[in-house]
Amino acid sequence: MFDADEFAELAVYQSPVPGTDPIPCLVMLDRGQGRTRFRSGDLEATGSNRHLWVQAGDAVNQIPDVRRDGLFTIDLNGEVLQVQGLPELDHIGQLWSVQLALVD
Repeated sequence: MFDADEFAELAVYQSPVPGTDPIPCLVMLDRGQGRTRFRSGDLEATGSNRHLWVQAGDAVNQIPDVRRDGLFTIDLNGEVLQVQGLPELDHIGQLWSVQLALVD
C-alpha cells in the first residue's frame, strides 16, 4: 500500500515542535473535492477535503508523532499541507489519519 510506484507519494513531515528535524516519509494522499458533508437541519457544511495517511513508528519512512499544525510537503509538486484537527491512530497504532488544509 505504501509503495511509491503504486499509491504512495514521497513527502517530508515537519513537526510544529521547535527544534525538531524534518522526517522524510511515504504518504497516501486523498485530494477529494468536498466529499465529506455534514447535515444539520437545513444547514449543510463541507469538511476538510484533503486527507492523508502515513505509517506510524520509528522506522524509515514512518512518523512517531503527528501533531496539529504540522506540515507535510509533497516532493512531487512542492504542495504544502497543514495538519488540521487532531491526527488519529488506527486501532492497532500503525497508521496516522490526518485531515489537511492547503497552505498558500
